[in-house]
Amino acid sequence: MLIYLTNLNASGLRDWVTQRVSAVLLAIYSFILVSFLFTHHPLNYHQWHTFFMQSWMQIFTLFILFSLLFHAWIGLWIMGTDYIKPVCIRFFFQFFVIFTLLTCLIVACMIIWGF
Repeated sequence: MLIYLTNLNASGLRDWVTQRVSAVLLAIYSFILVSFLFTHHPLNYHQWHTFFMQSWMQIFTLFILFSLLFHAWIGLWIMGTDYIKPVCIRFFFQFFVIFTLLTCLIVACMIIWGF
């Protein structure tokens, strides 16, 4: 797993496919949210809360969150390796990105599961 996250022996094709699959999943999730918004007009808090408290929606949202994090990591890793040449600065940039993404994951899990 660590090799995948740091991209040390990874192929560009795997990153490309991961980016495309995660983008399609994010588009599907966006379509579901937009269709829910249009079918529940005017939307109130109770409807929104009920929709997100369903187990399938919580699991799907968590799955989409992981997809978003992988999508962001691959994009920022590629950007960092292409444009940040000093290894020390690139290391701190990648550390900051990983820290930020993990923090977002923890906060989002707390919001989704109601901790």
